[in-house]
Amino acid sequence: MPRLIPIHATALAGLGALVLLSAPVSAAAPDIRGLWITDDGEAAIELAACGNALCGTIGWLKSPLDGSEPARDDNNPDAALRPRLLCGLPVVGELRARDGAFGGGWIYDPDTGRRYQVSIRTHGPEELEVTGFLGVEALGQTVRWRRAPAGQPRCDPRGG
Repeated sequence: MPRLIPIHATALAGLGALVLLSAPVSAAAPDIRGLWITDDGEAAIELAACGNALCGTIGWLKSPLDGSEPARDDNNPDAALRPRLLCGLPVVGELRARDGAFGGGWIYDPDTGRRYQVSIRTHGPEELEVTGFLGVEALGQTVRWRRAPAGQPRCDPRGG
């Protein structure tokens, strides 16, 4: 039977240091605050700090009116929330920096009235990769948002 060679504590400490040095360093999350045009160009989302997280509200709508009235959250499953104006509506919440990206939050789709988990990654300073999912991120839907140009008009959260 082969003889087992004992490993000394100093060898274990050296091995631990080697593992730590070879592990990837967690990158700091970039600053994604600002106005972002959605993938379909129909809206812009204003991402801003809210406490220790990031939140987002609808800051611009290509079509802010539904007929002659301001567009509302008509597809919300909660009838009490359907009168809310789309302009200024919270659609992203509780995002936290994670390994150079953002996650742990939610995203609301006013077109369907559904809320999803969300992760956001940057692709340079002008583009975001936004993934909405239920449970398993790899099975979610990913879209790209682009940073709004300077001077992008904003909608009025009081009615258009």
